[in-house]
Amino acid sequence: MQSMDWSLLGLAGMAMVVLAWIPQTIETVRRRHSGLAWQFDVLYVTGALALTYYSISVNDLVFTLLNSMAAYMAAIGLYYKIAEVLKAGKRKTGKEKKKRR
Repeated sequence: MQSMDWSLLGLAGMAMVVLAWIPQTIETVRRRHSGLAWQFDVLYVTGALALTYYSISVNDLVFTLLNSMAAYMAAIGLYYKIAEVLKAGKRKTGKEKKKRR
């Protein structure tokens, strides 16, 4: 295969990976809940961002796009996970105030 053929294969693979993430991301936004552990989300976002920066440094368009989109979609899950923790903390704080009365 020529160089351009490999790029097309890479773009097709990227599209499949991104398409696989879309239903999960939509479900996370709809439910306002990430079913994944926060540790996974943090590691995934951090790793995908590191790979994005690396892909930029080696001028690899396919992996730059793939990893930046993966980081973005994983960051959505992390956002909702953080929101859940903060909301639970507020509820806990509210319950403690009621107990003191």
